[in-house]
Amino acid sequence: MNDPSPYQSSEMTPQSHLRPTGGGEAIGEGQIALAWFLFVVVATIGGAVAGAIGGMVIGAVLGGAGQSMQTIQVASAFAGFFAGLPVSWLTFRWQVRRLLAKASALSVQQL
Repeated sequence: MNDPSPYQSSEMTPQSHLRPTGGGEAIGEGQIALAWFLFVVVATIGGAVAGAIGGMVIGAVLGGAGQSMQTIQVASAFAGFFAGLPVSWLTFRWQVRRLLAKASALSVQQL
């Protein structure tokens, strides 16, 4: 009855091989801030353009079909949102890969 729970956490010691040692450089806050800034700018502008095109297409199709303005507005908003998601995802992947490439290059230099 007094057996330890398998869900009980135990204290873990930090793994020294994951920390930069001996003058190794880590990715700085400036590089992270730049990556975030580029992500926000590219994802916002690219998402807005993709959303505008998606909303325009849906609006034209629904307008040609004689739907009400309310229906066109709602459908265009959803289409624009979903058209902007891939732009955001691709921009995020681009920035993460860029940072991981820098981190990988720094770790190779330490060897």
